[in-house]
Amino acid sequence: MKIYRAETGQQVPWPPNKKEINSVKDLKVELEKCIGVPVHSQILMTSFGTQVKESNLQDILKAKDKDEYILFCYDRQYLDALPEEISNLLDVETPQLEPKVPPFTGDDSLKSVERILKKQTVSQNCETYLSLFRTFDDYSQMVIQTSTTHTQLGKTLVEEQKLQRMALNVAMTNLETHNKTMEMNVKAFATLAEKERVKQTSLVDSLSTDLEILKHIQVHPSLQLTHKKLVDWIDPQHIDTLKQETIQLCQFLAQETRELLTKTTELAQCEREVLSDIANKNQLHLLDGSLADIQEQLQRAQFLKDTRKRDRSRVTDKIAELLHRPVTDLFASLSVSEPQEAKKTLGLFHHLAEYQVQNYLPQLASYELAIRQKVTTLAISKRNSIQELIKYMNAVSQIQSEIASVEPRLKEAKECLDQFKTKYAQRDLESVRDILFGYGALMIEIVRRREYVQLVSEHGLLLSDLMTKYKQEELKKRNFFDQKVLKMLPFKP
Repeated sequence: MKIYRAETGQQVPWPPNKKEINSVKDLKVELEKCIGVPVHSQILMTSFGTQVKESNLQDILKAKDKDEYILFCYDRQYLDALPEEISNLLDVETPQLEPKVPPFTGDDSLKSVERILKKQTVSQNCETYLSLFRTFDDYSQMVIQTSTTHTQLGKTLVEEQKLQRMALNVAMTNLETHNKTMEMNVKAFATLAEKERVKQTSLVDSLSTDLEILKHIQVHPSLQLTHKKLVDWIDPQHIDTLKQETIQLCQFLAQETRELLTKTTELAQCEREVLSDIANKNQLHLLDGSLADIQEQLQRAQFLKDTRKRDRSRVTDKIAELLHRPVTDLFASLSVSEPQEAKKTLGLFHHLAEYQVQNYLPQLASYELAIRQKVTTLAISKRNSIQELIKYMNAVSQIQSEIASVEPRLKEAKECLDQFKTKYAQRDLESVRDILFGYGALMIEIVRRREYVQLVSEHGLLLSDLMTKYKQEELKKRNFFDQKVLKMLPFKP
């Protein structure tokens, strides 16, 4: 696996001994040793937007090659950090560039050479030009080394900013998952609560009518019951208490549903605003363009350096030819036998030196300066990227906290509804209406059974075969009546 610090995009030196990691805590302890982020401040997430847990830890540790996991370590210390603490982080994480390359004093070097040429022997002049071109080489090498170092730094800065953006996307994916889950739970409860509220509100509205109907229905004398009217089985005090609690429940469900749905809408809007702001500030394509420019400048500088190197080789070969000495022995003994040829050759050396001072070396310096300026811009961009990531992570954290606060409230609302339904199971306001429906069903059942008995007694012998099936149907109906309808009645007939 590969682990990166979310705030900086820097890769964590890894791995330690994986055999020693048996839990998420073990992993966090190792990370604290590597990057100094305390265990309690670490938030570990995979590139898929899921948190590292005990359930997926072994899969993460064992995955290899194309299945290898990428983890991001978020430091929650910066979620509530003071401006000074964030400023310190920015200062520490902003890379320092190489010291500025001093301008090459080529004209002064040439004037110095011109002053001493007439005072020296040809051999000494050859040595002077060799020393001059060696100075050019040293300066060119310093410029190229600085440019190469800055180019590598630029590449690192771009890669780290891409990983910062990836870490931010991971955090947003996790937020989106939590937000959607919360939204689904709230909407599911809202549907259930609204259905129950409509039902209970309807029962409250029709209660007086239902009671009035029961007052006018007398119990059939054949049942031989103590109460003469259906309303006599109603406990007025219980009904009044139940009515008030039902009204309170409906008001509670209406308010909670409204507020929870409003909260869901607000959080979804907050998420969209953060996503939109992140998208509007996405400048990764500009970073790639800057890096491409830097690499192109380095290639041009290297081409110039190689060209200048070939010129120096030709100078060295020419001096060796001029002095009739192998290149390897050039500095062992400098002597010359052809002054005129030497004078002409030295003149060519001088023109070449002038050309390099006026063209090659300034051009090399300009490439180095261009690279330095672009890398400086990338370093500033990295600093801003750290600052923005911390800002967005604070926004994400606040939204996550709001999402987390919804769950206990939703749980409380569900428990309130469940407690009401448990407390008044088959004894809520619907029981008043059930008495009416149950009594009507009882009367129908009594008549139907009498007709059945009469039918059996009159036609039993003739219809015995047909009545077998009819009897089975009759038993089913009686079972249904006994199990369902009788429970609706406040008495046992």
